[in-house]
Amino acid sequence: MHLDGRASAGRLGRLVLACVLVAGCAESVNNSPLPDSAFSIEHGGAVFETWPEVADRPYGGGGQNGMPPGFRDETLIGGLNGPTAVRILPDGRVLIAEQRGVVKLFPSVDDGSPVVLLDLRTEVYNRGQLGLLGLAVDPDFEHQPYVYVAYTRDAPLGGMPPTYGAAGADQDDCPQRSACPASARLARFRLDGNPPASAGPEQALIDDWCVSGPNHTIGTITFAADGALIAGGGDGADGDDADYGQISVPANACGDPPTAVGASPEPPSAEGGSLRSQDLLTLADPLSLDGTIIRVDRATGEGLPDNPLAGSADANARRVIGVGMRNPYRFTFRPGSDELWLADVGWDSYEEIDRVAQPLAAQPFNGGWPCYEGPRAQPAWQSMRLDLCATLYAHEDGVTFPVMSFARGPLRRSGCQSPGAAISGLAFYDGDAFPAEYDSALFFADLPRRCIYVAQAGPDGLPDPRTVRQFASRVAVVDLIAGADGALYYADYVDGALHRISWSG
Repeated sequence: MHLDGRASAGRLGRLVLACVLVAGCAESVNNSPLPDSAFSIEHGGAVFETWPEVADRPYGGGGQNGMPPGFRDETLIGGLNGPTAVRILPDGRVLIAEQRGVVKLFPSVDDGSPVVLLDLRTEVYNRGQLGLLGLAVDPDFEHQPYVYVAYTRDAPLGGMPPTYGAAGADQDDCPQRSACPASARLARFRLDGNPPASAGPEQALIDDWCVSGPNHTIGTITFAADGALIAGGGDGADGDDADYGQISVPANACGDPPTAVGASPEPPSAEGGSLRSQDLLTLADPLSLDGTIIRVDRATGEGLPDNPLAGSADANARRVIGVGMRNPYRFTFRPGSDELWLADVGWDSYEEIDRVAQPLAAQPFNGGWPCYEGPRAQPAWQSMRLDLCATLYAHEDGVTFPVMSFARGPLRRSGCQSPGAAISGLAFYDGDAFPAEYDSALFFADLPRRCIYVAQAGPDGLPDPRTVRQFASRVAVVDLIAGADGALYYADYVDGALHRISWSG
């Protein structure tokens, strides 16, 4: 499972080990803010054209994994098989999801003796970027002990697993890159027992998200402060080439207008492939959830009555609060606010972090993909003169541009400067165990580069691009969360372990 389809092919572990030759980072110390010349401002957001060189200002002092002195990285639970998500229950027990479709329950972060809570390997399509990627715990867990999962399903929409793999298999395959159209599911399970040692039957909340390539499927699931369940999905298209529905086998495998399954669409009228992210622009046909952020009732999966399109006759439109995403693999809410901050994995030009200040605005926000990437029109897609993109270009004020865009250009093959890029973790620090300079800081991880970066909060409380710097190296983060104890926790896909970053002074 790799997050960046342009960087390589194959499983994420092989991608990272193949394209990242970790040589450490320099020991020079530079604590000063970045100069204004380090980035430009476009559409109100910071654009780093020489990323990540500008952030290559590691702390000195010999800190572990290049971290500032006083920070400690501990391996807590090892022996995991492709961990993709971690959540800590209110009583301290730990849930860890594995890409193959297994969720393990551990007594604590210091006890590596798990119970297999869920075994969904027959249901889960574990291939490339696909698999069990999303995990959440009910915000009222004491009274509603539900665990929520999001995974790629081993079947096309309307099909029954296992279509491509075998029952109980750890790994599924496909004879040709884009020849096995699949789907995705959002579901929940009630935990039984006290303490729970098993999970009740699966309650499927949503079956959707057509996936015609081996990437950009379902990702983060989390909860808003009001208890709404938030989920995100990628465009489900090919990750290497500009896919408007012509690449899958059969062509237009998801049946997007204006052609039927098996008939290759053509510009300018094509609406398939990555263009599914802009399906909201053509409400005459049923809305796909590909490339969207949704907000739903956690018990039913239905759109909530205060969502932007709550009055629509289309059930998916009632769910949607955002569109125009390529692969919003990780996102989170800024503590103390309703702001949704999300990282959309880039293609040729930019990684980006987006801030949605009003998730319940009158219209769903639009991240612009594939017509836009980062702060600008995407050149390859712009050159095709597609009808959907023309509509968006004519109404650019409707696009939510990134607050930070990071160029994805060729780099040295060492440490944080390695080729490939994918923001794979995103967490605000709201604890009180780190030094004061990290209060409300935004930590974000890049998996292929095996680094964690940090942006400290400015006077307005928002991450200040002038403070962006490298925080840690030699870490293969696929999920990053802030713990109630004031530590940061992350799942490392390469070493198959749960880690804790703490401050010891």
